[in-house]
Amino acid sequence: MINILHFISFSILIPLWCLTIMLSCTEPITEPKEEIVKTTPLIPQGISKFEFNNYPTLSNAPLTVHTYLADSTINNIPIVFVMHGASRNAYDYCIDWVDPARKYNFLIVCPEIDVNRYPGSAGYNLGGMYEGSTLIDSTQWTFSFIEPIFQFLIENEVSTVETYGIYGHSAGSQFVHRLGAGGTPPALIACSNRRQRRRRTGENRQVSIPRPRLWHGEQSIQFCLRCSRTRTRT
Repeated sequence: MINILHFISFSILIPLWCLTIMLSCTEPITEPKEEIVKTTPLIPQGISKFEFNNYPTLSNAPLTVHTYLADSTINNIPIVFVMHGASRNAYDYCIDWVDPARKYNFLIVCPEIDVNRYPGSAGYNLGGMYEGSTLIDSTQWTFSFIEPIFQFLIENEVSTVETYGIYGHSAGSQFVHRLGAGGTPPALIACSNRRQRRRRTGENRQVSIPRPRLWHGEQSIQFCLRCSRTRTRT
């Protein structure tokens, strides 16, 4: 009889003990904490692009900027702008520079100067300085887009470098040469290459042909990177 009473007592106490333990382990009810949302980086690792409108002239008509980031863990990764040729195929140039970007760990930035908005050599090679024969405000020149893009990258913590390299091919080489020659920031480094080879045609005349895959020649890349790492903005 005593054993049965003991059993009944324990069968009642055990659930009570379990309930007490559960209540003691339960955290007090509080208001939910505000969710922390991590912002998406402007330039993720690999091939990407963004629309740049953080400049008065481009506020209603953004400029497409193609990029390739080899390593997102490098805080001071060098930045090299690559200016396309007359075909305005910035994406293709970005792809062609992937291998050297991987080899040397730098960020490729390829602005696409839209042919419809900035037509012909006047709109691109010559920097879009004129409308017909009228010199327009310098803030509207295509030359004026490069520095704000660079500043935008720095403001968005893409890199901590103080300057950048820039390279152009064909029409882009003309753009870069003129950019470096007139009124641009003194820290700008112009690296361009427009070497050509010639061949004879059946009509016994020479035709200039761009040398294939010369756009990211080893010397030009190393020079761009050396300048972007060592030059100090003034």
